[in-house]
Amino acid sequence: MKAHASQLEDRIHPVDRPAAATARACSNVALVKYWGKVDEVRRVPATGSLSITLAGLTTETTVAFSNRDEPDLIVLDGRPVGGREAARVSAFLDLIRGASVQQDRPVGAASVRSVNYFPTAAGLASSASGFAALAAATVRAAGMDTDPDTLASLARLGSASAARSIHGGFVELVPFQRAGGDWDARTARVATEEHWDLRVLVSVIDSRYKPIGSTPAMARTSATSPYYGAWLDSWGADLTECREAIAGRDLERLASVAEHSALKLHALTTTSRPPMQFFRGPSLEVMHAVWDLRSSGTLCAFTADAGPNIKVLCSPDDEERVRSALTSVNGVQTVQATTVGGPVEIVSHDVDPTGVWGRGKARGGGDE
Repeated sequence: MKAHASQLEDRIHPVDRPAAATARACSNVALVKYWGKVDEVRRVPATGSLSITLAGLTTETTVAFSNRDEPDLIVLDGRPVGGREAARVSAFLDLIRGASVQQDRPVGAASVRSVNYFPTAAGLASSASGFAALAAATVRAAGMDTDPDTLASLARLGSASAARSIHGGFVELVPFQRAGGDWDARTARVATEEHWDLRVLVSVIDSRYKPIGSTPAMARTSATSPYYGAWLDSWGADLTECREAIAGRDLERLASVAEHSALKLHALTTTSRPPMQFFRGPSLEVMHAVWDLRSSGTLCAFTADAGPNIKVLCSPDDEERVRSALTSVNGVQTVQATTVGGPVEIVSHDVDPTGVWGRGKARGGGDE
C-alpha cells in the first residue's frame, strides 16, 4: 500500500491552503455488483462494477488540519468515534499527511466532522459517499489539489465503492493487473448525470447497522460459497450488457442485468458458511411488487446491496405509481426518491478551524 500511495502522492500538487475544507459527495448503488477483493490492502475489487450516483443520499465532511502531533478528532453524525472506525479514517489521513511532507508543507492532527443525510451502514453505501467526501475535503484542507482519477484512487483506499462517488453519473470501477503483477483498479464515467433522467426510489426497510460488515462478509463468501467461481467468471458479460443498456437508455434491458447481478450476489451470501441473509421479508415483497408492476406494463427495476433496503429505478412519469406500490408493502418504513447525482464537490473553503477544533473535550470517544 505504501508503494501505491507514493505513486498517488506524485500526482498531488500544492495550492493555496485554506483554513479548512468541506466536501459533499453522493452515495451510489452498483447496478452490476462487485463482491470480494483481490487485494485487501489496496481495496482492489475482484470483479468490475457499474454504478448509478444517488443525488439525494449525501455526505458532508469538514476537515481541518492543525500543526499539533496528537490523535485525530473524528466525529460522525455528532458522535465522537474511536476504535477500528477511527483507525480506518486516521490511516486514510496518513496518506495525505505523507503527501504533505513530500510537498514540504507538512500538516499534523486533523479534525474530521462528517454527517450522513441518510442511514449509516445499512446497505445504502454510506462508506462510498463518506470516503469520497473525506478524500476531497482532506486533499483540499491540506492545501493540495489533484485530478478526479487520482482522487478516485485515493478514495478507493478508504472504501472501494467510494471511487465511483468521485465522478458522478454512471461510473465503472474495473480491476486490472500491472506489468509487475500488482493489482490496481481504474474508474471511468460511462455517462454523465444528464444522460438519462431516471428516478431511484429507495425503499427503507431497516435503517439499523448491518449485523456484519461488507469486508468480512466478502471474505467469508469468497472462501466458502461454492458459486464464487461462477461469480468471477460472469461479471464481464454483465458489465458489457449494463453499459449498453445505459448507452441506449434501455430500462427493460437494464432491469434484466441489474436484477440478475443483485440476486447473484445474495445467492453467494446465502450459500456461504455460515450463511448471511441480508434480505428481510419486506425486501422480497418489494421485489415481487416490482415484478407485478412490470407484468402490468409499468417499466421499473430493482437492485439491492448487502442490506435489506431495496432501490427501484423507473422513469419520472412512473414515479408516483411505483412509489404507491412500494409504500403499500407492509414493512417498508419510508420511500425516498432521488435522481442521478453528480460528482463530489468542495462546498466551502470558509470554515473556521477554531470552531472545528473547538470541542476538543469530545476527543477519545468510545470504541465502535
